[in-house]
Amino acid sequence: MMADYLLGDIVEFIGGGTPDKSKPEYWNGPIPWASVKDFKSSHLTQTQDFISDEGLKSSASKLIPPDTVIIPTRMAVGRAAINSKPMAINQDLKALKPKIKLETKFLLHLMLANASILISKATGATVQGIRLEHLKSLKVSIPPLEEQKRIAGILDAAEDLRQKRQRSLELLDELKQSIFWETFFQSTDGTKTRVKLAEVVDFRSSQVDPKRQPYSEMLHVGPEHIASNTGEISWQNVRTATEDGVKSGKYKFESGDLIYSKIRPYLNKVAVADREGICSADMYALHNPQKITIEFLHFLLMSNDFLNYAETLSNRANIPKLNRGQLSEYEFDLPSKASLQVFSKKMKNLDEVAKQLLLSTTKIDELFTSLQHKAFAGELLGTAA
Repeated sequence: MMADYLLGDIVEFIGGGTPDKSKPEYWNGPIPWASVKDFKSSHLTQTQDFISDEGLKSSASKLIPPDTVIIPTRMAVGRAAINSKPMAINQDLKALKPKIKLETKFLLHLMLANASILISKATGATVQGIRLEHLKSLKVSIPPLEEQKRIAGILDAAEDLRQKRQRSLELLDELKQSIFWETFFQSTDGTKTRVKLAEVVDFRSSQVDPKRQPYSEMLHVGPEHIASNTGEISWQNVRTATEDGVKSGKYKFESGDLIYSKIRPYLNKVAVADREGICSADMYALHNPQKITIEFLHFLLMSNDFLNYAETLSNRANIPKLNRGQLSEYEFDLPSKASLQVFSKKMKNLDEVAKQLLLSTTKIDELFTSLQHKAFAGELLGTAA
């Protein structure tokens, strides 16, 4: 039998915090300190930042024991992960401590299955977050513990298959990056011309006018809607612009434009749009490439060379950004027409391989979604709702 609960009745939400960044003694210690940027999968095995014992004691951060479900409440609402080791968390995360008997992996899949509901309740013009009362009021159905374990095992197996196929796509993307590097950065040609980005591409400057076109017809894209490993826009998660969205939205972009995020931790978020919309104030829209191609520009802004440049400059406190002047000043070697043609041909061949992988991945995703729905409707393994 499945028993119905509110999420707040079955788990306790444990928050976190950030030690004072002006005090070096609070940082680079032995304690992993998790933030949204560490949520790359459902396995939270390592963090980019570490704090000291003094930093932990001085802040609202909490040390979360291993094998705990942790969820973001800001910037990446709908994601969830299990930590493999003790770690502290920042204020944008919540650890879920069960009040009843809950299999950890079942709770993980439960949160992931409700991602769309949580995303729909998130608010915020630029960076969206979900309020604690909305989390607590989430309606969930829980089976007995042994049934939880069986359901978690089935979904784990399906998720493993998804991850393997996703890894194939990531390896293909790594191959593209490698070809890009070898084609344009390892040439011994001494006749290269150095150019600045502003010399070969234009920035969109026309802002959305709700009087001419109703904002309700516009799609509002933020950095969180771009997958960094593939450079694709997750259109299914993009919302139609609200009045606040228009106020926070910066520029209208068109199909074929390249959209780039200027804010950390999204400095590697870049994608070519296949439809029009408006981008958030944390993004730039680039178009009209001259002597280069949008395809080349796409890979250039995803390259380690550019990322190192961006990371070096965007080191301001609070929410570091790469401003338009800094982006415009980025210098690179202007590629020859011949090298652009060779690169384009190779990418088209690899794109055909990617299409086949994506078709297979879509089918696996559909199977996983079906299993997920049945699992939490009490339809797996003969369990009646």
